[in-house]
Amino acid sequence: MTLGLYVFEVYPQKTPFDSCHTRQVHSSRIISAQKASETTEADGLYCVGPLPRPLMVKTADCLAVAIIGEKGVALLHVGWRGLKARILQNPALGLINPVLFFLGPHICREHFEVTEEFQDHFPGSRHITRRRDKFFFSLHLEFADQINHLYPKAPVETSGLCTAEETNLHSFRRNKTSRRNENILRMLDG
Repeated sequence: MTLGLYVFEVYPQKTPFDSCHTRQVHSSRIISAQKASETTEADGLYCVGPLPRPLMVKTADCLAVAIIGEKGVALLHVGWRGLKARILQNPALGLINPVLFFLGPHICREHFEVTEEFQDHFPGSRHITRRRDKFFFSLHLEFADQINHLYPKAPVETSGLCTAEETNLHSFRRNKTSRRNENILRMLDG
């Protein structure tokens, strides 16, 4: 997906790029790409100014979120824990002044079954639905609500792909795989 001067790509195998990435831990921590290493614990990377090398987050069913800002870019790994911890309220995102959000492939509501007690994590959420005796959660819609609340003028685009349904993508919920999709944000010409 082309996002202005940037490209967002998903690879179910190792990417052909040398990329900047971290050790993801389902947190709300976002760090500068200049300080990142594969041993640094964080679930987001940002870069103010030009992007020196591609950013990468790994996902199986969580959201990969590319953020284009007036002053830079960010790439986030967002599962329900990061969503609950309000990763979007991390002050690092204010440094890039977000103007566009793109949500990559992730598990859709139809396949994201949760327990009834899960509602305690998102009280009053309209994105937890009940079908018969089962409960389902929409990461995408809950996150879009948070974006709209904090950045009401920023459009939210989505890939529309469900990792549980797209057999060419990895999904932990589908088959308990330990493999991950590599989500890359890079400059259009690099």
